[in-house]
Amino acid sequence: MASTVWGSKHLLVAVLELQFMFNIVAYMDIPIVRQVLGFLYLTFVPGFLIMRFLKLEKLNSTETTLFSMGLSIAFLMFMGLTINELLPIIGVSKPLFTEVLITILNIFVITSCLKQLFSIKERYTDRGHMRFSFLDLSIILALICPTILSVIGTILMNTQANNTVLLLMLVTVPTLALLTVLLHEKLSFNIFPITILSIYIAILLATWLTTSYIHGYDSHFEFYSFKLTEEAALWNPVKGFSEINKGDVMLSVTILPVIYSELLNLDATWIFKVVYPLLASFVPLGLYQFYTTQTRKELAFLGTFFFMSNAIEGLGSIKQWIAYIFYVLLFLIFFTNNISPSKRGILFIIFGAALVVSHYATSYIFLSLIVLIWGIFFLLKKTTRITLSLILIFSLLSFAWYMFTAQGAIFDIVTQTADHIYRNLTTEFFNPESRGATVLTGLGVLGPPTYIHLIGRMFFYMTVFLMVVGFVTLLVKQNEMKTNHQFLRVIASLNMAILLMTIIVPNLAITFGMKRFYVITLVIMAPFCIFGGEKILANLHKLRIPHPRKEYTALILLLTVLIPFFLFQTGFVYEVTKVESWVIPLSRFRMPQREVAERILYETEVFGAKWLSTYRDRNSPIYADYLSKSHVLTSYGLIYYYWMKDLSNATPIIESEAFVYLRRLNIVYGKWEGDYTNYYNTSDISYLLDMQNKIYSNGECDIYKGSNITKNAAQD
Repeated sequence: MASTVWGSKHLLVAVLELQFMFNIVAYMDIPIVRQVLGFLYLTFVPGFLIMRFLKLEKLNSTETTLFSMGLSIAFLMFMGLTINELLPIIGVSKPLFTEVLITILNIFVITSCLKQLFSIKERYTDRGHMRFSFLDLSIILALICPTILSVIGTILMNTQANNTVLLLMLVTVPTLALLTVLLHEKLSFNIFPITILSIYIAILLATWLTTSYIHGYDSHFEFYSFKLTEEAALWNPVKGFSEINKGDVMLSVTILPVIYSELLNLDATWIFKVVYPLLASFVPLGLYQFYTTQTRKELAFLGTFFFMSNAIEGLGSIKQWIAYIFYVLLFLIFFTNNISPSKRGILFIIFGAALVVSHYATSYIFLSLIVLIWGIFFLLKKTTRITLSLILIFSLLSFAWYMFTAQGAIFDIVTQTADHIYRNLTTEFFNPESRGATVLTGLGVLGPPTYIHLIGRMFFYMTVFLMVVGFVTLLVKQNEMKTNHQFLRVIASLNMAILLMTIIVPNLAITFGMKRFYVITLVIMAPFCIFGGEKILANLHKLRIPHPRKEYTALILLLTVLIPFFLFQTGFVYEVTKVESWVIPLSRFRMPQREVAERILYETEVFGAKWLSTYRDRNSPIYADYLSKSHVLTSYGLIYYYWMKDLSNATPIIESEAFVYLRRLNIVYGKWEGDYTNYYNTSDISYLLDMQNKIYSNGECDIYKGSNITKNAAQD
């Protein structure tokens, strides 16, 4: 297999042909073709060439795809960083411009291909041809359906408030998962990777194609950093407000999206809504490959399906999506046996550096884990693939990047947060509310609104129980897992400890986000849910219940636990039964519209924010509610957060030069948001608005110009 792929010059010629085609398409700016071809070119070609330089010849097709993508993304970020720092020295004021980027990529790809073409000798081997049966082709065509249904479904939902096609897509996904488990041995190719990509692409597109604008919380600050870099064609980190600072020093949301946007000629919004979900869809694929080092393929697939069911809305913030790619690849290289120690070290440095510049928190979590793993093995006097030298290299990369680029701002945030949690450990330890609503709901302290929700919670508890059973089995008994048992035992124990800390330590889950903690621990812990189920099924005979044959284990777990869990997690059951639902892609036209207005952006709000950004005085303050400041005015108004002020019923004065921004929630529903939990009526500030001059209105967004009226004067 290795010689067939790596020893052939035809593949390098094909890369050069792809390079030529992309240049022609980019020059002629052919719609759709430029975006599709450009995405494939940027995402895989640079990394593939780097893999050839490293002579990683013993990887299977899934590993080759994953490492090509990871190396490509890392290359794009560091290539962009290099030209961003060097080209201005020789007078290039906009180094991240389309022509510059294409030129640099052309030089790299052509030089790499020519060098390798003249340095390798053709090895004539039997290349063969893969022949697909009718069943193979039928399954491949069926795997396209979820993505098609997802796109059509979101269009119908956005234009006609009809979620029928989306519901059909959510039925199609578990059906395909079931068919994959049933038929995988009858196919001439490994269907599991393709199914995983198909499922997660469909899920993410259904979430992120909801409305024409970005949504979430951190994504608005990340979009702000992205747009500033794109407009300047130069990366220059902004120092100031910490939320801006955290995103602005991350290459994953500054240089990387600019490169994709420039070379694909794609609007910034669609980079975040389409390109990044496509990149994130490879995270479950990486997990599948990681899990296959531990167990059988069908069980690895189920573990991945369980992970995807817990990451319906994505993987946290946008920068965290990219970080997860490298987080998974770093663990994969430690568990993959067909990579030599020297090449593993090189890959560790590349992926580690890419993780550091992608997301600060994930890199700190990874650093903590590898330090603890090394320390435990050191105390046990056993060897591990995680060496002290690798830890020192990663530590140096991490602290150097955050200290010098952010001037220590991120490190200060981490230390302040740690101090806050430590102080609350003594004062809030016995206060249940300090754990946050998510933890309390999971523990059953906060009751479900209906019996349907109670059933959904029971399935969640079931998956947690199975995970614990699988974890305990790992601790007390050597099982059939194919990987280093002791290494996995230590990593799993540390991740389980993280989950326990979010329950025990006050404010930890609130500060970092319980859902994010849970998902990142599932990177390691997801297959333990399957191991636990397998263990229980294998011991049914002790209860005098006939236990199923081993080959039926995956099918039984999928039917009885994972598919129902998926349907509850996606909101399918809640929508079909018409009970209370908080899943916006499926239920936003059935939800209380005031709640929807709090969570998504409307066209009128975006137009108003852009108008204000265009016509405001740059030195004038802007008053708005909490979410307007951190969402639409930041992302689409591109207004620096520090220039905006909170407007509330406690505001004493609005300066004459100030502007006031009101959105749909404030006007249509008469509500004003002070923070996450503090709401009041717009009428409470009417005494201030009545004395202002309305200078813009589109029906759902109003902008006022201040008139220097004090609170007391307005009320008189």
